[in-house]
Parts: sequence; structure tokens; C-alpha cells
Amino acid sequence: MLAHAIDLYNKGDYERSIAILQARLVIAEKEKDKKTMAVIYNNFGNNYNYLGKQAEALRCYQTSITLAEQINDKRSIARTTKNIGSMYADTKDFSKAIVKYNEAEKLATAINDTPTLADIANNKGVMYEQQQKDYPHALEQYSKALQLYLAMGQEDRIAILYNNLGIVYKFLKDHDRSIDCYRRSLAISEKLGDKFMIAANLVNMGNVYEMKGETDKAIPLIEKAIGIAKEIGSPELEMEAIESLASNYARKGDHKKGYELYKVYTSMHDSLASIERSGQLAEIQTKYETEKKEKQIAQLERTRYKMLAVIGIMVLLIIVAYLLYNRQQIRQAQLKEQAVRNAEFNERMRIAKDMHDDLGSGLSKISLTAGLAARKVGDTTVLHDVRQISAISKDLVDNMHDLIWVLNPENTTLDNLVSRMREYCADYLDGMGLEPVLIFPSVCPPTRISHEAQRNLFFTVKEAINNVVKHAGATSIHITVVIDEQALHITIADNGKGIDLGRTKNSGAGLRNMKQRIESIGGTYVLDTQASKGTTISVSVSLDKLHAARRGL
Repeated sequence: MLAHAIDLYNKGDYERSIAILQARLVIAEKEKDKKTMAVIYNNFGNNYNYLGKQAEALRCYQTSITLAEQINDKRSIARTTKNIGSMYADTKDFSKAIVKYNEAEKLATAINDTPTLADIANNKGVMYEQQQKDYPHALEQYSKALQLYLAMGQEDRIAILYNNLGIVYKFLKDHDRSIDCYRRSLAISEKLGDKFMIAANLVNMGNVYEMKGETDKAIPLIEKAIGIAKEIGSPELEMEAIESLASNYARKGDHKKGYELYKVYTSMHDSLASIERSGQLAEIQTKYETEKKEKQIAQLERTRYKMLAVIGIMVLLIIVAYLLYNRQQIRQAQLKEQAVRNAEFNERMRIAKDMHDDLGSGLSKISLTAGLAARKVGDTTVLHDVRQISAISKDLVDNMHDLIWVLNPENTTLDNLVSRMREYCADYLDGMGLEPVLIFPSVCPPTRISHEAQRNLFFTVKEAINNVVKHAGATSIHITVVIDEQALHITIADNGKGIDLGRTKNSGAGLRNMKQRIESIGGTYVLDTQASKGTTISVSVSLDKLHAARRGL
């Protein structure tokens, strides 16, 4: 009976799996079989998590761990702890997910639990992929997990790993390899009858075909996935598929159909967020408080002040009606605002693409032509000018790439900003004759920030590093980025000759520009420079300012 319930879960039939688990739980409770009870509650948690009921899932996982601790079943504790980490990852609470994965890994290593270690490697790959955008490390973890599952012959896990590898290759723009991985995963999922994974792979393949501009291939796959998601009762998967379908119709030019689907997606997203997400993992406590209030109302109804209770209920109904009406008005305004944001998003993406395709290719041709001309010119003066043209056009290409990155609205998150600054610093300082010391956080919150903050912070760091390389005469540079609970802090320090602010007019203008950039987003900018002792630039911007600026867009 228990094995059948797990098999139904693996096939995406969550409601039937829960029904069988409930029947088996009655038997286990009568027999006082805590080991089986712990397994049942763990599987309850898995089913509820995939149904989008995270509060109920967490309650079941906690019950499973409590039972396992009573009989010292360390294997069950490790696996359930890992599942809690997966649940937090699904709700984008990556900091809690990492804590749970590390706890589970420590327990699994102590008892040599290879299957759980393989699951953790897979889930850590998800962390690298989704949170840190560190795709090489994600591939490393996924490949490690895949080899363990292949050795154990766990086909359901193998299907998941091929799906995950397909996602990473998609982000790396290796579309053919991505589709190949999804097809491998789909073939195994169809063999196993895993409807959830079948639908997930269909949506993922549809997304890649959309990226390739092949919407006629994408749309049938995604429509099939929507039907399967409805069949198995997975609202999150259905919502993701509808969003993808809306995007494909919009790309195809059927904007009316795309907008209608986007409204369906928005409605589903708001409903799911208000019921199961947005801080509602404390649902158990909320239910308790609701029951307490209901008892208080019942007690009032039994008193001689029934009339007052009726009046209170009427007032409450009026307030609720007003709030519902007001909420409807707000939602309509939000839909209009979202349509404007979508138009802005598409326009910024179009501008970035046009710059890359037209201006970028033109500048690249200028650089290449100038380089070829330099080899043919014999006159020293002309050769110098041609080489200058080549160098200037190369700098323009590099600057254009930075501008395109800033224009891309998908990059306006704190983790993307920190990742891009780290990448730029490492690439730019390589081969410059400086000893770079780069200290960046290993984990950054993927929170949205304003486009203005993204642009001003990135270009301030870029300007500061350029000044060190070109003017400081330094032999080392220290770049530190710290994110605490209150603010983002950036420090750039060199051991160069310092800045004579009274005599260096051009540097003074550049420093003023950096100061104005930071102060315009509500941050602080501090310059400390001494002759022959170097220069330190310190920037701090509160997280509230970054978020507040975002709301102002």
C-alpha cells in the first residue's frame, strides 16, 4: 500500500497518493509503528508541496522528523530535512533552503546514505543555477548527482537530472544540447508514467523553441503540458505553462491571445500567492487564531448582547464588501500598470537587441578593418592613427556590451548586479599588472532593484577601477562587496600615488560624477586619498533605498 502511494506521487497523481497514505496511517497508528508513520508523514509533505500547499507540507515534515527522532532513525531525519530544503527552494527562500541542505548533508555523510547525498548534490545544483547564476558549478553538481543516480539505476531521478541539465544549457544558450537533455528526460518520464515530469519537460522544450523563434513547435507542446497539469492538479505547473504560452503567442504576433492568457496567469498567480505563499507558511498559527476568534463570537452569541453581535457582523460585512470592491479597483489599476511595464520591458529588450545586432556589429567591423589596415600601412604616423582607431573602437564595443547589460530588464536584481561587477572586475584587471584582491559575497538575495540603482552602481565601480588602472600608478587593488541586513557596501582601495584634487581637474570631474551617481539613488560616497599612500572609495546604499527606488519606476 505504501509503495503504491509513492508510485502515484512519482507519477504526479498527488490526490490519490494522499488518500492511500491516509488509509495506511490509520493502520500504522493502531500498530504504533513510528518508523512507518515517519515515512508516511514525509510523503504527505512531498505531495502537499507539489500541490502548492507549503504550510501543510511543512507541518507534515516536522511531524515526520519528530517521530524519526523518537526512534533515532537518522536516515529518515536526513531525507526529510533535505525535503524541507527543497520546499524552501520552491518558495524562493534560498537562505533557509541552504541551511537545511547542509544539515541533511552532514547527517547523510555520517551514515553513508548515498541516495540522499545524490539528492542533495542535485538540489545544490539548483542553488547555483537559480540563486547565484553560477552555471559551471551548477553543471558540476548536476553531473555529480547524475552519475550517482545512473550507478543506482534510479530512473525517476535520472529524468530529473536530465531536465535540470537542460535548464542550465538553456541559460548558456546551447539550445540543441538543452533540447536533447529534455528529450532524454521526457522519454524516461513517459516510460515511468510520471505526469508531472512529462508536463515540465514539455514546457521547458517549448521555452527553448520560443528562444529559437520556433513558436509553431513550442505552442503544441505547452498546450499539451497545460492539459496534463490540470489533470494532476498542479496549479503551479499549470500557471508556469500558461505564462509560457502567453509569451509564445505574443512573440508570434497574436497579442490579443497573449494578453488574454497573461490575465489568466496573473489571476492564478495572485490567488496562489494570497493563499499559500507570501509569508503564509505560518498557516498553522493562523488557523489557531481563527478558531479562537470563532469561539469568542460563539460565546457572544450566547449572551444577552446578541443584537450587538449582529450589528458587529453587519459592519464587518460592509467593511469586507468595501475591501473587496477596493481590491478589485486596485487589481484593474495593477493590470493596466503591468501592461505598461510589459511594453517598457519589450522596448528595452528591443533596444538592447538592436544595439547588439546593428551598432555592435558595425563597431566590430571598424575594429577589425582598422586592425587589418594597421598591418598594411608603412607610414609611422598613419599607423599610429589607425591603431588608435582600432583601440577606440574596441573600447566602444566593450562599453556597448556594458550598456546592453544595463538596458536588459532581466538583470535588475541584486544578485545579477553583484555577479556582473565581480565578472567585470576579474576580466578588466586580468593582465593589467595589478595584484587584484576581490572579496565578493558567495550568496546574494535575488531581490529586484531599480534600473537607476543598477546603472549608477555598476558605472561607478567601472569608473573607479578605470581611474586606478590609468592614473593611480598602483601595484595592487582591493575590491570588497558586502551585503548585510541594512545595506550594500562597496570599497575600492589601491596603493597608488593618491589624487591631487587641486591640480587634477579631469579626475575631479570624474569623482564628482561618481559622487552624484551614488547620491542620486540615496547612497553615501566617501573618498579618502593621501599622497603616496593610495586612494579608497567607499560606497553604501541601504537596501530600503534600492527597493524604494524600484517602486518608483
